[in-house]
Amino acid sequence: MNKKDTYRNYFIWGALILFYIVFYLLQNYAWIDEIELSGQESIITSKFQPPTTVFSTDTNYRFEPERKSSGSAEIPTDQKVHRDKDHSFHKSHQSTQSNVIISINQASREQWESLYNIGPYRAEKIIKFRNALGGFYSVDQVGETYAVPDSVFQQIKPFLRVDSNFHHLEINQVVYDSLYPHPYITKQMAYYIAKQRKTKLFRNMEELYEIIPEKDHERLKKLEPYLYFSIR
Repeated sequence: MNKKDTYRNYFIWGALILFYIVFYLLQNYAWIDEIELSGQESIITSKFQPPTTVFSTDTNYRFEPERKSSGSAEIPTDQKVHRDKDHSFHKSHQSTQSNVIISINQASREQWESLYNIGPYRAEKIIKFRNALGGFYSVDQVGETYAVPDSVFQQIKPFLRVDSNFHHLEINQVVYDSLYPHPYITKQMAYYIAKQRKTKLFRNMEELYEIIPEKDHERLKKLEPYLYFSIR
């Protein structure tokens, strides 16, 4: 073996030994830098422990790990303060929107908007549906309004009061073009009613059920409180 090969072997062994030393130091945390504290004092981090999150019994709040500093008290985080404000606003907003009882056939748009989770859009839809019906005869009809989900309706239902201020429908006199715009009457139902009246006027609901297809009987049931069967 010549000198060139000998030096190369020494270099390889030296590199391996150096690599092992570095690896050993890394594995045993000997590489962690010292953390300066106050001027001359320093400590060496011996082991890293992930922070633990502490939850209080009140599920609305999430507390950060306790942080202490010399001569100072614990300071709440910005996140906790922000959540406190949101929680207070939500409770205040809910209480101001859920403490009024309204008459469903006389309530204005502003009164509808005073209910919890009812904004301008939903208030407008409720009023349009009420006008198309000729008024509500039941609180449950409010829940049929488009854009008012059942979850919202159940929230506002205790604050709704029904009255008898709704318009009735003269089934033997109202013209065809005024029949089918009613939410409970389809164009096919309006056609059968108008056709039957040419030969015979209606005296009761049973006669209506006879000419209206069975698939629309549920609509007739909802329509019944609106109907008058006067014959002139």
